Amino acid sequence: MQRSIRPKFNAEDDDEDLEQLQREFFEKKTQPSASVVRGPPPTTTKKKSLFAQRRQAAKQDDALASMPALETVDMPALETVDMPALETVDRPALKPVNRPETVPDSSDHVPVSKKMLDLTSLLGNVLGDVTENKVDKVEAPSVRPGTERSKQHVQGFPKPARRSLFKMRMDAKNNPTQPASPAPKKSTTDYEQDNIDRIANMTEEEIEAARKEIMESLSEDSIAMLMNKRQKHVLEDEGEEDLMVMKERYFADVPTEYEKLAWMDSRFDIKAQEQPEQEEMTESDKMFRHTRFDFQGNPVDPNTDLPVHQGLHHHGDEPDKAGYTLAELFHLVRSQMAPQRTMVLNTLTRILRNAKVNRGDEFWDKVLALFLRPDLACTIYLRSAMDDRHLVVLVSAVQAMAALVLEKGDELDQDASLDVEQFNEYFGYVARPQIKIKEHAKGLGEKFAATVDKLRGTEEEEEPEDDAQLAQRDLTQGLLRMDILPRIRYLTSENSELDSKSIGQLVRILIRFARSGAEVCESITDHDLLDQILDWGILRCDWPMTEDDNDDAYPSLAAVRLLTVLAQGSRRVAEQINAKATCLLRYLATSPAAACASLQKRAYALQVETIKLLRVLICYGLVMPALQDLHEPMMSWLRAGLSMNELDDARAATTISLLEISLHAAADPHKTTPPHAIDWHQPTAFIPVILAILRTREPSMVLDAALGYFATLASYIDRFPSVDDTITTADIWKVTMERSTAAVRSCSNSVLRYVQLLGAFATAKTFESDANARLEAAVALVKPIHNRDFLGRLAMWTWTSHVESRSVRIRLWGHGYAAAELETTVGSAHVGTLETQLAQKLVQLCVLERLDSKVASALTTFYLRESQASPLLLDHNGPRLQTLVYPEQQDASPSVTAWVFSPIDEVYHMDKSRLAQSCTHSSAQVIAATLEAAAILLESNVEHDIAVVSLMKVFMVNDKDGEVFWNDRVTRQMNSWLDLLCQRPTDAGSLEAAWRRSSAHIRQPFYQFYQAFVAQYASVSFGHAGFARLLAYVVTQPGSIDYKYLLWSDYRDVLPTIKVKSNELCIGGSTNHNSALLRAYMSAVAEDKVVGAMRQFAVDELLKHADDAPENLKRDIRNLLNNKQ
Repeated sequence: MQRSIRPKFNAEDDDEDLEQLQREFFEKKTQPSASVVRGPPPTTTKKKSLFAQRRQAAKQDDALASMPALETVDMPALETVDMPALETVDRPALKPVNRPETVPDSSDHVPVSKKMLDLTSLLGNVLGDVTENKVDKVEAPSVRPGTERSKQHVQGFPKPARRSLFKMRMDAKNNPTQPASPAPKKSTTDYEQDNIDRIANMTEEEIEAARKEIMESLSEDSIAMLMNKRQKHVLEDEGEEDLMVMKERYFADVPTEYEKLAWMDSRFDIKAQEQPEQEEMTESDKMFRHTRFDFQGNPVDPNTDLPVHQGLHHHGDEPDKAGYTLAELFHLVRSQMAPQRTMVLNTLTRILRNAKVNRGDEFWDKVLALFLRPDLACTIYLRSAMDDRHLVVLVSAVQAMAALVLEKGDELDQDASLDVEQFNEYFGYVARPQIKIKEHAKGLGEKFAATVDKLRGTEEEEEPEDDAQLAQRDLTQGLLRMDILPRIRYLTSENSELDSKSIGQLVRILIRFARSGAEVCESITDHDLLDQILDWGILRCDWPMTEDDNDDAYPSLAAVRLLTVLAQGSRRVAEQINAKATCLLRYLATSPAAACASLQKRAYALQVETIKLLRVLICYGLVMPALQDLHEPMMSWLRAGLSMNELDDARAATTISLLEISLHAAADPHKTTPPHAIDWHQPTAFIPVILAILRTREPSMVLDAALGYFATLASYIDRFPSVDDTITTADIWKVTMERSTAAVRSCSNSVLRYVQLLGAFATAKTFESDANARLEAAVALVKPIHNRDFLGRLAMWTWTSHVESRSVRIRLWGHGYAAAELETTVGSAHVGTLETQLAQKLVQLCVLERLDSKVASALTTFYLRESQASPLLLDHNGPRLQTLVYPEQQDASPSVTAWVFSPIDEVYHMDKSRLAQSCTHSSAQVIAATLEAAAILLESNVEHDIAVVSLMKVFMVNDKDGEVFWNDRVTRQMNSWLDLLCQRPTDAGSLEAAWRRSSAHIRQPFYQFYQAFVAQYASVSFGHAGFARLLAYVVTQPGSIDYKYLLWSDYRDVLPTIKVKSNELCIGGSTNHNSALLRAYMSAVAEDKVVGAMRQFAVDELLKHADDAPENLKRDIRNLLNNKQ
């Protein structure tokens, strides 16, 4: 009898197999072998069974052989056994099936059991009688112990037929004593095993021969198909139970949760995979992730193994190490726990403060750089912390932001406010923040290319600079973009819960921001911060300061300082302050002696800060109302300056500086706001006491201020000859002569004020002779400081402008005067906008007046740089000033030679240079004039390598008439410079450094410029003698092999045109070489492509390096040299 093909449930298989069979059945859409059809219900008439019908027919057939009658057999009753009820399973309802119609029969229905018995009776003659055994008890089937099947049914559960690799690994891990069960092997058929055995018995040669035969007999497509199929089978075999393969096969659309899968399979452990990549981390990343700090912001020694109860251990990436890394701190600063955020912010604050204090130390400089890295976004985290709703976190966030923004010296305590020497210098009221040199703007060529790309639609859009990137480049601008000003406005409002110390830190942050210039200052006032700070730090404060236990109730020194810095930044802001800050005058009217002893120094500082603010306002021509009421207090301050007291000196010197600037305002009362706010007699009323200071005080800050006051007063002698009823101009000059140079210190400001005083008296005919004599003697004071700083250069210009004869200046100065005045001029030209006016005066006096008018006319545009706006500070014209903030750009050691040759560089970079584009002279005229001017100005002080690079640029310049080196005037000047330069050796490294220093437009490397230089010679020179000489000079100097190989190999065809005599070049010492370069020399010599100095150079190189060459090359060199001799 055929067995059913229907799959049966196997206890050893899980239900996943059944589900797989079901999915395959539906996917293949297989036609079922049978179906159930429900028919109509049967009729009520009982039909006879088929067996009954046959029995009835048999009785009626007498022709059939007689058959034995049915035998009655007593069957024992089956024993009733309690069996568990079958589990009810919900099955889908079967569809009704039409039953096949049967022939109606009236015979009775016979049970199936009777059919079987009757059938046995019919076959009784063959099989005999059937006897049933008597069953007394029915027992459940059992499995004999010890058999393989019994071992698989542990604890009553069948052992799974298949286990995943993960479960097998876990079993082996949990039961280390029991060997892990090997992975089930896939069964193979007989022919597969036969093939495996045959291959195993083959030798390597036989396998290779068979493989070769198969590969030759099959096409490439067939081979590729078989290889892919084999690879697929291998992957399936290896990955049948692989977790990662199952993930890709059954759950490809589900996102991979690596952290949750890592405990099941090590390949999902990302951290373990990242460990080898740590070797590729930069030093900055290693410091960010591995350098640890304690709560005080100090680095933790990684070699110190601290116990857990002593070190700062925590549940981080490395819990066995004490301290926190910056990576952990930057992560925890976003914690949901307020105490944890507070702890992290306090730690970051201390780290930043330590880094700022230790600026210059390599370790701390790197730490500080990490706080500004855009990818770490520390500035964004600290800014976001200021939006915290917890007061304790907010206080810590303010301290952290202050540590990030403020620099050393921004504390603004009372000692810092009383350190006023720099502020009381000449132009000390001008803020000069240091800035980085900005990249040069795009030239016309770059702009044209960008425009074409935009029209074509091929323009590459630059990615916008995000907040963190902007903060790295400019911290102030980055924080302003993060809307820090509105947040500070909220935190400093009247309803703010912040303590006074935290608000004071916010004010200091605003001071730091305000030093950036007019735009930031105006933005601060536009956010109404001026009124809020004025209300918090001045208006709502008690005065005078009589109690030392109520410090927060008294005026804020930082608030007054903020007003001064804002006024420096913008004239518009200064006008608002001038209208609102009259409340500050009470600090001046009340003596500091009224304050308690512990707060007297702070009272002095408030007075000094207020006087500084008044000085800044008068620089704009803004006069605060009721200023004239301060005559008596100011007189008392100056009398106190006669004594040697630090506090009184600071106040007296600042007061004299205020009176000096008031002299300029009083000289033209129409330039003040309001007009005639200051009369001439007001600032001159203090002459007697200031003259007493000049007569009695030793050289000091106060004495320098007195010299400056009288220098300004003497500059208006022609307009106001009468000084005072009791004191005349002659009395002032007499005191000046008595003190002579004994009153002058060696600092730039002191020398400048003394020279200004002498120059002012030299303009009056009465004192002209004596003043000029003392000016000539002052050369000893000017020489040491002539290029030290802005004031030193200003002293140099003041001295040279009054000693009008250049021959006299040369005689007085001695050797090196020409270099000194040129250094001063160039130094002033490289500083920035502050010295624009001074630089123009120095250029006119020390450069252009020395040149021929024709030459000067061609170079005026380049040397004066008249396109730059000048603040006209030297004119003291307050109403025309819009700001007193002029950033200085630090250009390390500006080159005088590069500045003199700068017109050539501007013409060479015609597409980028606005000066060259605005010049009305031709390129040839500018270059010829520059070469003539350089010969006059530089004399023997020329920087050789920069001059060589500048001459190379000349041969690259074209104008409307063609290449400028064909111009006769240019050729004559070039030959003169080549005679000077080609007699001194140099090297490729020096030329590369000179190339970078020679221009602000430089972007390409020197070798790329050298390639263009050689190509220019090959294409347009036609063997020009000067061009060939300069090329031969550069290529024969020591340096990189690439420079020589380019000419001797790639451009070897132009070698015959380089006809330079040996006495026209200074060939450098031993040069680098290799076999390829030596063979290039050999080829040129063998083919007679070089003559003169070039041939001699090649032969010398071959002789010097022949012994170091390989044997075959050495032999070829000797043969060549022997044949050529």
